[in-house]
Amino acid sequence: MSILENNDFNLSPNNSLTNIDSIKKWTSSPMAVTVHLENSSNKFSSTASRSGASITDSPKKNTLASFIDSASVDKQNKSSSSQLFSNDCLKDTSKGSPVVESSNQDQDTPGSSSACSLEDTLSNIAKEFPKGSFDVILLIDKNETSGLSKKNDPTMVQFKKFPDLKHEYRSLKVGDFLWIARHRVNNEELVLPYIIERKRMDDLGASIKDGRFHEQKFRLKKCGLKHVLYLIENYGKNKHVGLPLQALRQALANTKVQDGFKIHMTDSLTHSTRFLAMMTKRLTLEFKDQSLVGCNHEQSPTKLMTYEYFSKTSMKTKKMSVMETFVKMLVQLKGMSLEKALAVTNKFKTLRCIIEAYKQCGQREGQLLLANLKYGDLNRNVGPTVSKSVYDLFTERSSE
Repeated sequence: MSILENNDFNLSPNNSLTNIDSIKKWTSSPMAVTVHLENSSNKFSSTASRSGASITDSPKKNTLASFIDSASVDKQNKSSSSQLFSNDCLKDTSKGSPVVESSNQDQDTPGSSSACSLEDTLSNIAKEFPKGSFDVILLIDKNETSGLSKKNDPTMVQFKKFPDLKHEYRSLKVGDFLWIARHRVNNEELVLPYIIERKRMDDLGASIKDGRFHEQKFRLKKCGLKHVLYLIENYGKNKHVGLPLQALRQALANTKVQDGFKIHMTDSLTHSTRFLAMMTKRLTLEFKDQSLVGCNHEQSPTKLMTYEYFSKTSMKTKKMSVMETFVKMLVQLKGMSLEKALAVTNKFKTLRCIIEAYKQCGQREGQLLLANLKYGDLNRNVGPTVSKSVYDLFTERSSE
């Protein structure tokens, strides 16, 4: 297994992010990665997965296509040079030239009422960023700081150690860190398909107890960005984290296996900042020779979404559809992951649909109605236990 040393990046706090040659060595060689959840008796291992890219219009097969699978600082070697970073992101599946989307109502006659269709058409016109015309910038949620006016804020102090790191602080609707490509002339912004949620171990325990953990995972899943990473920071010796340490490890394993998110563990805010600096430089190198295409629409294999569209669609207060509300109800059940909930709503779009289905079958048949539904990439069954829990929740027969 290849191990990437931090020294290869020349990323010590006092150095600038200018060591390009060493980064190219990393981008040219694929690496496997192993997850270590800091317990020798409980190691969750995986191999870095490969997926399609979201950027097109470059003849070079060098697109960053999937993110960090998993990496952590080994408990028995606390130095920063012992961190593992994956390189499973060099597969380019983009083909062909970007196509500008247009509304079906473009053919309206001059006298027709087409103000809305014209507005929709203009908003969906592709925004093209030729290679070399944009900068990659790391966006940091303001809530990750104790106030931008405070000069000694720990987060701001750490990022100031990397003077060449292009970063800004904003109020992000979802996630704690993400990257944008900003055009150098018109300042238009496209969101790159990577987003990070940062959790310290004590905050992870608190979010699991109050329900924020599942709600945040749901919003991350629906935000439209393909690659989601949980950045987990140790809290001292993890003795006072609100829940048993084994329960937190299990929650992280479930997040990786069931939800398909990637996990990266660090020892401190310093190591987290170094990791984000490395990823920013890596993304800059990968996209500098790419031509980007985006529009006010969800991301596709050939288009990115604008930051404006991402921000509007990720708002907490936006109106949810009936199906989205049904999904949020389902994930409150024990054993019901987001993937399982989506499998249920794929067959029964609303709560009314599943209740009508229960009315048409007996108790035993109703309890097993969802048991054989397939979910996830491995096509596993939802299972009889979860199926019975849903039946018991939405029917009165269980009390008979």
